[in-house]
Amino acid sequence: MNYTHDVYTHANTKLVRLGDVCRIINGRAYKKRELLNEGKYLVLRVGNFFSNKQWYYSDLELDEEKYCENGDLLYAWSASFGPQIWDGEKAIYHYHIWKTEFDEHVISKRYLYYWFCWDSEKIKNDHGAGTTMIHVTKKSMENRKLPLPSLSEQQRIVAILDDAFERIDAAIANTERNLANARELFESYLNKVFTEQGEGWEEKKLGDLLKSQPRNGWSPPARNHSDNGTPVLTLSSVTGHRFKPDKIKYTSARTNKDAHYWVGNGDLLMTRSNTEELVGHVAICSDISTPTIYPDLIMRMTIDNCNALTTFIYYQLRSPRLRRIIQESASGANPTMKKIKKSVVQGLPIVLPSLPQQTQSVQR
Repeated sequence: MNYTHDVYTHANTKLVRLGDVCRIINGRAYKKRELLNEGKYLVLRVGNFFSNKQWYYSDLELDEEKYCENGDLLYAWSASFGPQIWDGEKAIYHYHIWKTEFDEHVISKRYLYYWFCWDSEKIKNDHGAGTTMIHVTKKSMENRKLPLPSLSEQQRIVAILDDAFERIDAAIANTERNLANARELFESYLNKVFTEQGEGWEEKKLGDLLKSQPRNGWSPPARNHSDNGTPVLTLSSVTGHRFKPDKIKYTSARTNKDAHYWVGNGDLLMTRSNTEELVGHVAICSDISTPTIYPDLIMRMTIDNCNALTTFIYYQLRSPRLRRIIQESASGANPTMKKIKKSVVQGLPIVLPSLPQQTQSVQR
């Protein structure tokens, strides 16, 4: 985004107050009884704005400005924030989302969208690294300075940025193909390590190597889903064998600081329910800086490092041999929701060399 930075900081570009060229409209806050499992309109909340696919509906008939339509430029301004051009049906948007109105003869929608993207990163940087709960007030956003060149210059800039991002998307697709090839090579190596065992290796049950046994987390009631509050990991935070600390939702439910359901860096996590392909995925928790809950569909356990390295067990649980055992042991009539029992996890056969050999394997 260096080019974008140059555009929006160019000394010769006229600066205008955002509120003078763009009207910012707040959405609507809801009572819990107004959120329905089905209804006439989608309710667009901040979570849906980014990654949460659990939708609520409403039959409320509101002023027209409280609805967003396909193509509207929106901006989430609380906690997770940033712009999005809405690509969906008519919806009621939440109070923590702004809808923007502006004269497209004066300012290009995509130019404004790219500026919002650039400016949202600037806001994050201004708040400092590590800040997780950022709020931007309507007044402060209206007072932000927007570079406003001529419409033809805006369109030229947008064309360059569109082309740049198309190239980035193509590079990402190529990288993903390379990753698929690398993953195949990686899994081949895992299979070799854990099937061609050397001298002195022994087999133990996973449960015998644990300091704390597998335990399900807690999923707060759906009525307490919120746009901010206590973070709760989602199933996708572990799916894919890489821990993704940003895959969270929030709850307003009361919590107990001494409860078992808090996750910590270094914990070994496993999805206990998912499709046959995805059930039993593992990841090592990392980069958690705020007290965070892990849900009922994830098991948490800790390895006794006197006998085994957490990373060595993690890699072994990804090996084709153990993936096959996990998938074959998962049960459930619904093919889209297989479950693996705690007893199966505890009984998984783990092969172990000495700790120095484990370290060498992990480094390789």
